[in-house]
Amino acid sequence: MRRIWGRPRWRPRLSRLAIGAAIAAALAWGAGFVWFTESIPRAVKKPHEVTDAIVVLTGGAGRLIAGLELLAEGRAAKL
Repeated sequence: MRRIWGRPRWRPRLSRLAIGAAIAAALAWGAGFVWFTESIPRAVKKPHEVTDAIVVLTGGAGRLIAGLELLAEGRAAKL
């Protein structure tokens, strides 16, 4: 191994390789996240079908009320 200024030459290459691998992993993760979000259906295929349960994500105005209305209509046994 050839040394320049007292340090091995492979250290800068190894750090560039590690940084490149981290960037590639981040890009792959981001592309997978975009693919996942694009694969989520935008609309319900069968809106009047009875299901096992109703899942209501909190945080939005009217979400809990909509879930309770679906439960009252008999669309599912659980909320």
